[in-house]
Amino acid sequence: MCRHLFILFVLLFVATSPAQQIDSDSTDLSHLMKKAPTHWWDISYGCSTIAPDYFNRQDQDSLMLILKYWEEHTRYYEPIRRLWMLTQIYNDDFDPAFISNAVIEDFYAYQERVEEKSDSSDWYLWSGDKSTAMISQKFNSFTQNLADSLLQFDDLSDDERLIAVFYSNNFTDFWQEFQNGDAANSILYRRFYRHFKEMTQWNLHYDFFGGWYSPRKSLAQLGGKIKIGAGIGLDVQRVTFDAALAFRGLNSDRPYRVGYKGDMFETTDYLGIYLGLEPAFHLYDFGRLKINLLGGAALDIIEAIPSEKNPYQEESVDLFAGNFNLGLGGKFYVIRNQPWYLRCQVRYEFAGYNTHGGTDLSDGEAVTFRLGFGWDENAMKYKLQKIDFNSEDRELSLW
Repeated sequence: MCRHLFILFVLLFVATSPAQQIDSDSTDLSHLMKKAPTHWWDISYGCSTIAPDYFNRQDQDSLMLILKYWEEHTRYYEPIRRLWMLTQIYNDDFDPAFISNAVIEDFYAYQERVEEKSDSSDWYLWSGDKSTAMISQKFNSFTQNLADSLLQFDDLSDDERLIAVFYSNNFTDFWQEFQNGDAANSILYRRFYRHFKEMTQWNLHYDFFGGWYSPRKSLAQLGGKIKIGAGIGLDVQRVTFDAALAFRGLNSDRPYRVGYKGDMFETTDYLGIYLGLEPAFHLYDFGRLKINLLGGAALDIIEAIPSEKNPYQEESVDLFAGNFNLGLGGKFYVIRNQPWYLRCQVRYEFAGYNTHGGTDLSDGEAVTFRLGFGWDENAMKYKLQKIDFNSEDRELSLW
């Protein structure tokens, strides 16, 4: 009882507007809001404004009806789960089994919002439109003060205390407890660890690159080429699987001959197309710098005669080859714990073309240099890296 009275005393200044008992059979709470809601964000803002009043009145039944109404009409879960957890802790009725991946992602969403606003002011949609506030300053101040007040008691479980620390906006203290292992025996830590393992098992990434193609042996007569391309890939633990599309330009240094429909044509035109699958194995990890062993198998095409220059005026004359390559690559993440990176690769390629009786290009090799930039789809992976889950002792302490 003393615990509850103390918290109510601390929170009285937050909620001052009158509140009325809510009929449990009511399906519409819009009449409780100062402004009639017309959009989901209006409902969210209204619920965030009235919820603190019912908490301070100790009207738990009405508060739960508000949270239910809020959830059903907005599907904006983070503030609802935030208040629900703090309320359950306040009522000595919190069940750590409630902590799920969704709750963990709520933590990151909340911290990003607080750091973005740098205070507890109204929260708006990402559009920045000041007419679409969805969470009130009153609600944010209320949950922060409620969490701060809960910390005054020494009978909280590890999970309850950690949740209160986080929602009191003491993010530095929260992550420090994870980093130094003080939180290692909590359910919350285990859930973060499990989420970390799940999220770091995969990573979808995209990149764009440019570079230089330097042919060797029978391809040397074609001369060096500018190369541009793009790729998409999937990281699965220590292996990457990339699909790449690249184009090589610049006409041939010397004329070469190709056969077509029984005739022989001489040309200097050249457009190279590379469509490949490129697995890579992660050799070394230096934090922001990753070193990879590269491989690749591709369909390599040279458009030797464009369709408009084909005397038959039917189609382009193309040369086809299988391309196999090996190399080394590096990825450097520009900002620590962020998904943006620079990428550098050097590959040695083997490709031989059938010119149908023309110039011998059957024994071709080339050195390719690529420099590009890209980003990882799984940005959450980098947010989770602020926790040192990879410590052997830390991992053992989870079980």
